[in-house]
Parts: sequence; structure tokens; C-alpha cells
Amino acid sequence: MQERLMLHGRGCRAAATMMVLLLAAGCASSSAPATTQPSASLNNDEYGAVKSAYLAANPDARVGRVAAVLAAEGRASVEDIPVVDFRAGDVLSIVDGKLNPIANATVEELDADYLYIHFVPLTATSPAPVVGDMVIRAESPGRAQ
Repeated sequence: MQERLMLHGRGCRAAATMMVLLLAAGCASSSAPATTQPSASLNNDEYGAVKSAYLAANPDARVGRVAAVLAAEGRASVEDIPVVDFRAGDVLSIVDGKLNPIANATVEELDADYLYIHFVPLTATSPAPVVGDMVIRAESPGRAQ
């Protein structure tokens, strides 16, 4: 009987050790798909220069900046953009600091200062937008005012 208890005790210790190792391995690995490096957002001076250059080349475009992100929900807010030029449903592009497209977005709501958007990364490995990324509507949607 004592021999059975010793064997049972060793088995429990081995099982407990295995559980700890499996839990540690599970915590170390992510179940989320691998993504590319986070986007490289611009500092304020760089953003101002890139925005000015982009608008000089594309005067009908509208350019703003990601102000906040809820990546898990695919939502973000956009600042420094003429909100009066937008309506719910307008389509936008989100680009990183090198103007590489990273996501498509749709305006869901707006207030006096911000657009509230829903974004979808371009691919399963595209990074989520980060604060400072640029948001662009390349041209006016051409609707009647």
C-alpha cells in the first residue's frame, strides 16, 4: 500500500511538473497571428511636413492623424482633420510613417474635433494602426453639399 502511494505521489508530481511546463509554454506563446513590425509613426514635425507635402500634391485630399486606438475592436479616433468634410460611411486609408498602407477604414461617427473609425488591416499580418499614423482620404467623394 505504501508503495502504491509513493508511486501515486511521484505520478502526481510528474503531472504537476508537466502542467507547470505546459502553462509556462502557453503563456510564452501568443495565439494571435504573427504580424509585421509595428508601424513607424511620425513625430509632430515629420507629420506636419509630410501632411503639407501630400496636400500640396493632392489638394482635394484630407489628411489627419490617429489619436487613439482600440486595436482589439478595430476602432480608432482621428484628429487634425477637417471633420466637416466627412460623413458616416466615408472610406479612408491608414498609412504608417513611410506612407505604406496598413489598413482601410470607414467613418462610423464624428464630432466637432474627431472622426471615429472602424479599421480593417490590409492583410492578416499587417500591423494595427498606432497613435501617430496618418489617415488619408485621397479625394473628395464628390457629393452635393
